[in-house]
Amino acid sequence: MEDSLKHHNTENLLNQLRICIANDYLPSDNCYIILWHIYKQLIKTGESSINFRQLIGSSEVLKKDLIPMLVAVNDSKILSVLIKVLTNLITPIECIILDTKQHVNRFEHSNVIKLKQLLLKSKIWWTDSRSIKRIIQIIKKYIEELSKPLGCFSIYAVPIISDCLLLIRNILIVDDDQCQRRMLLILFCEQFGETLMVLIHNSLRRKWAAQVIELIALVFQNDEVAAKMNTIIINYSKNNMASYYP
Repeated sequence: MEDSLKHHNTENLLNQLRICIANDYLPSDNCYIILWHIYKQLIKTGESSINFRQLIGSSEVLKKDLIPMLVAVNDSKILSVLIKVLTNLITPIECIILDTKQHVNRFEHSNVIKLKQLLLKSKIWWTDSRSIKRIIQIIKKYIEELSKPLGCFSIYAVPIISDCLLLIRNILIVDDDQCQRRMLLILFCEQFGETLMVLIHNSLRRKWAAQVIELIALVFQNDEVAAKMNTIIINYSKNNMASYYP
């Protein structure tokens, strides 16, 4: 099946991601394989990856299919690759340029403009509170999964948590002040600060330490949200001290 994907038109592949029954969003039988194919195309180096990103962006598949899929799907296997695709689709422009320049002699200025426009459009789509709420729900779900004895929790738990943090980081990095404030307020309405504190104190924190540090740095760029985060840190510390010294 996977080899045959190479010969399919990309637009046709994107149309095969889901099955619509009434108002329900259901992944197709080939959804996982198609998502994995998209992911492999995105992580390729050079101009082919740039062209593929522009194709995906112009199709608006992020808005029409991928974000709705994230909200609707609970299957861990599909979520694991879907979140990788979403994270790569909103990779910071600097990372894309750096990676591409290592493989081609020049990077067209027009490509930079197109990619920036696609990233800004993507960030606007991510300001839907349902999508951000869903990312936080997924993180919390797999944190709870990790409370099970070693060997009993899902093999997808750690990578999904790490990739969700990378996804949030990449969304926040996109430079759009208006969307940024809304995004941060949505995150903290969903107790994102408390979730970060739980991750910091988790025994597996080394797995996502870099992402958490980057996220805290991004959060503290906004004075209003930084004040909220400071309060959360102080309260969390007090609660921990109380548990140690009742």
